[in-house]
Amino acid sequence: MSGEGNATGSRVTLHVVSSLDGFIAREDNSVSWLDVNGSVYEGGVSISEEEAATFVKAIDCYVLGSRTYEHALELGWPYGDTPTVVVTGREWPPARESIEFYSGDLETLVDVKLAPRFRNIWLVGGAMLCQRFLELGLVDEIRLTIALSYWVTDSGYLVVSWRSRGGI
Repeated sequence: MSGEGNATGSRVTLHVVSSLDGFIAREDNSVSWLDVNGSVYEGGVSISEEEAATFVKAIDCYVLGSRTYEHALELGWPYGDTPTVVVTGREWPPARESIEFYSGDLETLVDVKLAPRFRNIWLVGGAMLCQRFLELGLVDEIRLTIALSYWVTDSGYLVVSWRSRGGI
């Protein structure tokens, strides 16, 4: 990880989200524990909707694997109209104009296909794709978001899921 991007000035950021116990999904691949009432930031940092929108607009392109793609479709497609490249060996029907599919060498994807077109490229999953990007030295920056999930029992004890793969 150079942290400097490549010769074209583009940067690949690996964005990882995890629960406190180190997992994002339950064993059944569900992330339903993220569906909570209230703000994630109530007890800590707060950002306005405008600040969040400005941040997201700065992302020029998303890269994701096919399972992350499937999950994003199930969630209602959180990437909007931002160009998105799905790395997959499977055939897919096009779901949106902003989505393209790629099967091939990852260095070629980044250096030839993405870097000339996009400055701020976000790699958002899956695990095997992210691992391969890291092994090839294609990641310039890692951003880790820890989603603290907890609940309070009827007797007032704070319970935090720490070791269970099942999350909350």
